[in-house]
Amino acid sequence: MQNFHSKNTLLFLIKESGIYFFGQIFQQVVGLVFSLIVANYLGAKIYGQFVLAFSAVSLVSLFLKFGFDNGLVYFIPKLIKTKNRIIAYNQIWLAIFISLSTAVLFGTIILIFSSFIASNFLNNTTANFYLKILSYYIVFSTVVDLMFGVYRGFQNLKAYVFSANVIRPIVKLLVLIFSIYFGFKQLALPLALYISTFVSLFMLLIFAKNLDIYKNIKISFNKNILDLVKYSLPLYLSGFITFLLAKMDIFMIGYFLTSQDVGVYSIIIIIGGLSNLFLTSINTVFAPIISALYHSKNILEISKLFKVLTRWILFFTLIFFVIVLVFSEQILAVFGKEFQVGATALIIIVFGNIVNAATGSSGVINTMTGKPQYSLYTNFIIIILKFGLNYFLILDWGIIGAAIASAFSVGLANLIRLYLVFRDHNIHPYDISYLKMFILILPISLCLYYVIINIEVYWKFQFIVFSTMYVLAVILAYFLLGITEEDKVIIDTLKRKIKI
Repeated sequence: MQNFHSKNTLLFLIKESGIYFFGQIFQQVVGLVFSLIVANYLGAKIYGQFVLAFSAVSLVSLFLKFGFDNGLVYFIPKLIKTKNRIIAYNQIWLAIFISLSTAVLFGTIILIFSSFIASNFLNNTTANFYLKILSYYIVFSTVVDLMFGVYRGFQNLKAYVFSANVIRPIVKLLVLIFSIYFGFKQLALPLALYISTFVSLFMLLIFAKNLDIYKNIKISFNKNILDLVKYSLPLYLSGFITFLLAKMDIFMIGYFLTSQDVGVYSIIIIIGGLSNLFLTSINTVFAPIISALYHSKNILEISKLFKVLTRWILFFTLIFFVIVLVFSEQILAVFGKEFQVGATALIIIVFGNIVNAATGSSGVINTMTGKPQYSLYTNFIIIILKFGLNYFLILDWGIIGAAIASAFSVGLANLIRLYLVFRDHNIHPYDISYLKMFILILPISLCLYYVIINIEVYWKFQFIVFSTMYVLAVILAYFLLGITEEDKVIIDTLKRKIKI
C-alpha cells in the first residue's frame, strides 16, 4: 500500500482538476444540447458542411499558436519558481503578439482563397460558404487558446473555467436558439461561434488582471523567448500532427463520402469524447505540477500520482464504455434517426479511448519532463499509419472504417508513450488494485446486459433508468470493496469541498 510523503500535491491536484472537470462536464452537457438542436433543426448535411469548414479553420488556428500555449505551461512555473516573473510576462506578451499578427494575415488569405480551398483541398464546394464566414475566427480563437496556456501556467483555472467552460457555451447555445427562431438557419452556427468566443476572450482578458501580467507589457526578442521557441517547436509540430490525427477522419470522410456522413461522424466524436473528460481534466492540472516536481527532482511523487490518477481515469472510462456498448443506438436516436447508422462506429471510438485512459498521463509526463520531441516522433509515425488505414477502410467500410483507424491509432500512440515513460523514468501506473477494479465491474456489466435483453420497455426509460442504476451500482461496489488509501484521500477532499 502506498503512503504519500506529501498529500498536499494530491489534494491540490484533486481540487483544481475538480474545478476543470466540472467546468468540462457543464460545457459538454450544454454542448450536447447544442448538438441536439443542430441535429434536429439543421440536420446532418448542414452540420457536416459547417464542421468541415470549421475543422479547416481550426487547423490554421493551431498552426498560428506555434506551440506557445503548451510552452508557457512549462516555462511560467519554472520562471516563477526562480523568481523571474518579468521574463515570464515578456514571454506571454511576445507569444500573443506573434500569434495575433499571423492570425490576421492568414485570416485574410482564407477569405480570399476560400473557394479554392473548398474545391481543391476539402473536395466539397458547399463548405465554401462557412469557410469564408469563419476566416477571421482564428484571430479570436488563437488568443483564447494562448490565454488557456497562461492560466494553466499560473495554476489558476477558476477564471478560465468560468469564462470558457461556463459562459461561452451558454452564450453559444442562446445565440443558436435565437438565430434559428428568427430564421437565420445558415448563419446560426457561425454567429453562435463568433459571439460566444468574443465574450469568452473579453472576460479572460479582464480576469487576467489577477495574474499581474499587465504590470509589464513589453515585447522584446531575447534569449528567453528563444528558449520558449526552442521548447515549443516540437510541441508545435506535435500539436499540429495531433490535430491532424483527430481531424483526419473528418477531412477524409468529407473528401470520399458526403457532408451528411461528416455530420453523423461529428456527433459520434462528440459523444465519444465524453469518455476522455476525466483524463483531460487531470492532464490540464497535472502538467504544471509534473514540471514543478521534475525540476525538484521528485520522480517518486510523480510515480505515486501517476498510479492513483490513472486508476480513477480508467475506472470512469470503463463505466462510460459499458453504457455506450449497451445503449449506442438509443444514445444516437436522441439526435435523430439519420444518426443511428453510427452506432457501431461509436462503440469502436469509445473502445479506443479505453487504451488512452489505461495509459493515463503518459504523454504529459514525457512533455513536462523535458522530452516534447517524443510526442512529435510518436505522432509522426501514427499519422502515416492512420492515413493509410483511413484511405483503405473508409472506401470499403465508410464511417466504421474511420472509427477502426482512429481507435487503433489512438491505442498504439498511447502504448508507445507509456513505454517511453517507463524507459526514461522507470515508472508505470499499474498495481494489483486494477485487477480488483475489473473483477468488480465485470459481473455488474453482465447483469446490465442480461436485464436489457430480457426486459422490454420504452427505449428512453430503459436508457435513463438502467444506465443510472448501473453507474450507481458500480460506484457503490467499488467504494465498498475496491477502495484504497489513496482513494480515501480523494474522497475526504471531495467531502470537505461539498461539506458532507
